[in-house]
Amino acid sequence: MPITTTRITADTAQVTVSSNRTTPITWIPRYLSQWRTTAPAPAGDADPLTSALTLQATVDKSRAGVIADAVIERGHRPARYAGADLLLTQVHGGPIYAVQPNGHLAYHYCPDTRHLQLSGLDDIAVALAAVRLTRDMIRAQLQSTGWTLLRMAAVVKDGRALLITGASDRATTAAALHLATTGWHLLALDRVFARSRPGGGLDLLPWPASAQISLGLLDDLKLYEHVRRCAQAGERLHPDQDPNTDHALASETRMHVRDLTCRFYPDQLRTWLRLTPATEGTAAGILLPRTSPGTTRTDGTRLHDVLVTTETDDRYPDVFGLGAAPRPEQTAAVRQALEALPHWHVPVVPGTRARADIFTVAEHLVAG
Repeated sequence: MPITTTRITADTAQVTVSSNRTTPITWIPRYLSQWRTTAPAPAGDADPLTSALTLQATVDKSRAGVIADAVIERGHRPARYAGADLLLTQVHGGPIYAVQPNGHLAYHYCPDTRHLQLSGLDDIAVALAAVRLTRDMIRAQLQSTGWTLLRMAAVVKDGRALLITGASDRATTAAALHLATTGWHLLALDRVFARSRPGGGLDLLPWPASAQISLGLLDDLKLYEHVRRCAQAGERLHPDQDPNTDHALASETRMHVRDLTCRFYPDQLRTWLRLTPATEGTAAGILLPRTSPGTTRTDGTRLHDVLVTTETDDRYPDVFGLGAAPRPEQTAAVRQALEALPHWHVPVVPGTRARADIFTVAEHLVAG
């Protein structure tokens, strides 16, 4: 089959992806549309981004078998990547070979050329893995230029962004979506890149990812019926969707399933939920959602466990050595900038008054 290629760019980071199947190439912009997706430059054109990595994603049983044999023959160490077991070996500090038996995926990374080859047996499995690897390759390059990944949501209005982190993922998601459904642009629901500015403050970039949203929250946002109609019309949600959620959405009667979650492709936040994505922002404040009513300003709140590095990331660790961890002075500057921002506790309890409180605080922060 012919090889198709696409290129992803975020700030100064760049990854070129090629594949012998169309599915991985079409999934890249579907997932990573908040970053810039373009066709690669023609051969021979000057490329100013010399640090770029390349990924070749192929559906190729024989190639996957060759890599698996290399792992078995050379011995291996166990690891975890993307929530699945990984067997990995490195040859004399050079090429890295790895396999994920449960996903029928194989990897071969050459540090000298910064080229990673992904092989698998199934179009969908290879496409999902290609998205993850592309994102990790972008992260490796962004971290080398001062960007740090945060475990926070973010919304943007007129270029000014609010970072959101709560006691639970659900509280964080609820606060972000309450704003994103009322005129704010959604930058992130789970993680976001931040880089300190020379004169103070933080610039933000998205970390595109699928989104898990409970049916109860969709109902509170008046989106449940629209999502149900989309599903019943035959549109498909993410392949990792809980089958119980599919059953609930297919039912003609409203079921008591508020705790079930829908898993959306990133582009479905726009096409299904009618949210407007943001591509960047400058941090103006931090919202700390809680389940009690009322708003309270709490300057200088210390934020714990919001910085994510490739060393501490338990889901997407840098098993292939794609890049160095953020420098200590880099993360210290980001943490200092976070603590300098105004912090507000805001309610995420049901009710018109609680939503009005969030909107009032949010508008006050972006107004400066």
